[in-house]
Amino acid sequence: MATNNDIANIKLVINGQDAQKKLDDINAKLQRAKKLREDAFNNGDNKAFSLYNKEAQRLETQLQRVRARTQGVAETLSALDKATPKQLREAIKELNRQLNSGSVERNSEQWRALVSQIGAAKNELAAIREESDKAGTSLGQKIFFWGDKWTGISNTLNILIRGVVDLSNFTSQYVNKAAY
Repeated sequence: MATNNDIANIKLVINGQDAQKKLDDINAKLQRAKKLREDAFNNGDNKAFSLYNKEAQRLETQLQRVRARTQGVAETLSALDKATPKQLREAIKELNRQLNSGSVERNSEQWRALVSQIGAAKNELAAIREESDKAGTSLGQKIFFWGDKWTGISNTLNILIRGVVDLSNFTSQYVNKAAY
């Protein structure tokens, strides 16, 4: 894992040039902020040091976020058959974000690659859903559904019994008032 002083390069298969350009841009801004922070420290300018320190921290967080998202998408797409539904949904979301960012020209090779990867991820997610639906009639799920139904029936019966008891109490009170 890269430390604060290291610059890690991530080569992406998904959207290689655009993602690498974004990482390089963030890295350049981070290095510039670190240089300005160091200069401010050497000059004794606490206000500028604090400002550049915050900027460097923000850029490091942004860099880590971009790395994590792009690595996650790359790993998910490289092993679609082993990806979890959550990983597939996150990959689809990230690929759509790249597609809708405006940085990819429509009907370009990059556009078609992104669309085909989204399609592949969606197909795998649909296959997982279909698999889950077929396996959804297991004994555990039958018991769970029966429990849900029983809870509903028992709640309905409790409401009916309370209504009968309340009606009985009201009738008793009315008879008692009429008797006196």
